[in-house]
Amino acid sequence: MTGKLTFSYTRTWGAGNSYILLITVPSIFNLVIGLFLGLDHFIVEYKKPGTWKINLPELVIVGLPSLFFSLTYHVALINIVQLSYATLGTNFIPVFQIVLGYVLITCLYKNYEKSGDTE
Repeated sequence: MTGKLTFSYTRTWGAGNSYILLITVPSIFNLVIGLFLGLDHFIVEYKKPGTWKINLPELVIVGLPSLFFSLTYHVALINIVQLSYATLGTNFIPVFQIVLGYVLITCLYKNYEKSGDTE
């Protein structure tokens, strides 16, 4: 039975390090879901006049921890023992991936500065 499963896995995904693909594709899918959730904010900002700015505090305070926890499976592949314990309760990882996508698109905004021609 095990040989049959191994053959089926190898035939479907290849013999190499395809577990990276099995981890990365759902991660990207969850990130895209977060991007779609914040798309309405981006469209409103896109229609405004002004120059694009990045909300750096939001990106640092919410985005960086979300990035760290989103890459938990990838960090575990490196076999760093201290960081591998982060995968013990892995049900929250897709939530952090969705939050990361949402933060990446909502941290962009347009800054409109009026010229001060008052007489």
